[in-house]
Amino acid sequence: MKIISFFKKRQPNYIESIDINKIPEEYLNKIADITFSDDSMKNEDRNRILEDGRTLEQTIKDGYKNSIKSQQNSSNPKFHRTAKEDELSFTFSERYSEILQQMEEIIYNYDDEIVKLKKSKKYASTFSLEEIIEKCNKEIVAYYELKKFCYDKGKGGQLYFQNMWEYCHYNWNECFEFISSTKKYLDELVANQD
Repeated sequence: MKIISFFKKRQPNYIESIDINKIPEEYLNKIADITFSDDSMKNEDRNRILEDGRTLEQTIKDGYKNSIKSQQNSSNPKFHRTAKEDELSFTFSERYSEILQQMEEIIYNYDDEIVKLKKSKKYASTFSLEEIIEKCNKEIVAYYELKKFCYDKGKGGQLYFQNMWEYCHYNWNECFEFISSTKKYLDELVANQD
């Protein structure tokens, strides 16, 4: 995410306009500097040669280029926002940051609990099936309350919610709703209830 905001601050065009073959070396150096300062890597490791013959620093730079290319080719709408849409989302998040933090924390807390229940049969056994179903439902309700709050505030809120919650992504899934795994788990629980 830092690479994208880094470029958006420095160029008026959108991510689609970034030609990864023409990214100035000074930008790539800055990206490496950010990575080495934020992560637990040591500066002396920059020139360490990896198995593929590249240095660690070059691998980091190439990784960011690949990330941009992946986002440019992604079907996930959040990677194809205009600068104005990004600004609307950012302004909304700044204006309502305290409320968002409170509402989002509720969702994260329920989600952490549900992940724990799914991972540990021993822990899950301390709750009845009905109690686990209720926990899932509470996360889903909290999610839709946040969605309603954001969507009711206009385009900036809608974009914020979509970018943060509705159009999530991982390497193995390019676009999914944050609560999709809880919904799936709930469906399995309800099926076992019958």
